[in-house]
Amino acid sequence: MPPPSPRPNFTEMLAQHPFNRRSLSVAAAALLAGAVACSDSTGPDAISVEFNIGPPIIGLLLEPGVEVMGGPGFMTIAGRIPTATPCFDIVVNAWRAEQRVTVDVVAYERPGVACATVVATFRYRGAVGNLAAGEYEAHVFYAFVAADGTPTAGPAFHRRVEVVPAGSPLTDEP
Repeated sequence: MPPPSPRPNFTEMLAQHPFNRRSLSVAAAALLAGAVACSDSTGPDAISVEFNIGPPIIGLLLEPGVEVMGGPGFMTIAGRIPTATPCFDIVVNAWRAEQRVTVDVVAYERPGVACATVVATFRYRGAVGNLAAGEYEAHVFYAFVAADGTPTAGPAFHRRVEVVPAGSPLTDEP
């Protein structure tokens, strides 16, 4: 089994973000598809990650929050991240180190965009898969990046979740 992938440095992640390189084609394709997918490594022990980001709910400021549930070989993560305006792009990345899954949810303010000053809340939902059965710690961190590139840490959420063996039924039916 290969060693777990280290969690990337936030500064490196910010520097590699497509909007900071002004290369919008990859980001635009992901936004049009409404999904962001990534993996922490390659090979049979790699996790699979897929998240869908909903459109902003404009004018409604909901408390930030996260729900985590275990399933057969995966965990689902759903949450909401409030922003100062609807002109943000949400990017979700996840990594695993043994029985710990770390998820970064980053709201990037779009640079150079005239935007109405009205609060918004984005909802996201996704799954981290290819997990062995067992108890996991899920750590979800929120961050915000201003149009000028200034990062600000947001709230963090920590949950324990039980992942059952892949192929197990999702219900307790007899």
